[in-house]
Amino acid sequence: MGYSNTNCASADKRACVKRKGIVRTDIYSELYLSNRHLDSLIRILQRLEPLDIVSRQSLKEYEIRLEELRSVLNVTILERMLTREQMGCWLLSVQREALDSASRKDRVQ
Repeated sequence: MGYSNTNCASADKRACVKRKGIVRTDIYSELYLSNRHLDSLIRILQRLEPLDIVSRQSLKEYEIRLEELRSVLNVTILERMLTREQMGCWLLSVQREALDSASRKDRVQ
């Protein structure tokens, strides 16, 4: 999962980068929403506790499972995003260096 899997033509790199930015924003939005909804579920479990419908131990186990799920999801997504950002940084530095090199050649001539 990275920039190597894209179908962007060389002439269309700006549009590709723009689309990637939208995808990046979507991913962070979905991560935010998943965290928010998991928080809501945890609050529901906490509100069930005084009702004595489910044992406190079971509710605590469910809460821990939800927290673990949130943590694993966050780590997985953020690790992949970090890899994408690092690849993007590398690709952009290669492009910048190529432009710098071409610019130096033009100045010499």
